[in-house]
Formats: sequence, structure tokens, C-alpha cells
Amino acid sequence: MKILVVSDSHGNTVMLQRIIDRESPFDHIVHCGDGASDLINVRLPGDPGLTRVAGNVDRARGMDLPLLEALEAEGLRILVTHGDAFYVKSDYGPIAEAARAHGFDAVLFGHTHIKYLRLTRPILFNPGPALGGSYGVIEASGGRMNFRHARWMETAEGRKEAAGRRE
Repeated sequence: MKILVVSDSHGNTVMLQRIIDRESPFDHIVHCGDGASDLINVRLPGDPGLTRVAGNVDRARGMDLPLLEALEAEGLRILVTHGDAFYVKSDYGPIAEAARAHGFDAVLFGHTHIKYLRLTRPILFNPGPALGGSYGVIEASGGRMNFRHARWMETAEGRKEAAGRRE
């Protein structure tokens, strides 16, 4: 199962569409907030599953989405949140403890605009800001998950390029 993870698109639907087109096909897309409504204004390939939560900016704009969502993939439990309610800008401890206490294998979050991956359970994964071309991909199979950060970039010559790397 391939899961595309984005966060913090903040209205940049052009970049969000580039990310979607680059990673297509995928089975599920997750938006970790702050631009969750941007998914309405892009074309999704086929009929992927969709999980999205409200970020602090989404809530300030009156979006009525949950703060937390649970996702199950290949027998693994994944918590999806924006992260602001757990104060992730100052400490990852509260978000990790909440996930551990409720039996989650991983947490997907945004808010900091900084890519992050911690591989100890519960796994913590922040794809970075889609606004600037950052995103993440999870390949889940047989009770295991592989995480990858990637970024859409534009070269000085104006050609569009995509660069991905495992972190």
C-alpha cells in the first residue's frame, strides 16, 4: 500500500498538484492540516482513500475537520494530526506519548514546516511543508512501513525536477 503524505500546503494547489502527479498512482493520501481544503482544488488519480485533519490555520478559517484521525494500513495503526495541539514546535515528547498510550504504531503530523523522521515506536513522521514542495511517501506491506521524504524542486533554468531521497 502506497500512502502519500502532505502537510502545510497553505493554498499552494499548483505545488500540491505537482506532488500528486509525481507520486501517482497511490492508494491513500493524507493531509496533516493547514491547507486541508486544498485537496478539493486538485485532481486525484483514480479513487484513493483520503484522510485529512484541521491545522491551526484551517481552524482559524472555520474549517470543520477533526484534530485527530486514525488510519489503518496493512494492520498498522497510524495517528494523523497537525501537531499544534501537542506543541510539536517545542517538543516531540507529548505527541509520542499520546500515540504510545493509545496503541498507535506511527504518527503523521506537520505544523513545524520541518521534515522529521524518528524510527523508534511510535514512529514520528513529518513530511515537511508541501507549500515548498516537500512531502512524504509510506510504503506499507506485511505489517512493516518504509518512510521516504521527497521534494519537488525547480532548477535555475526553469525546468521542473523532482528529487527524492530516503532519510
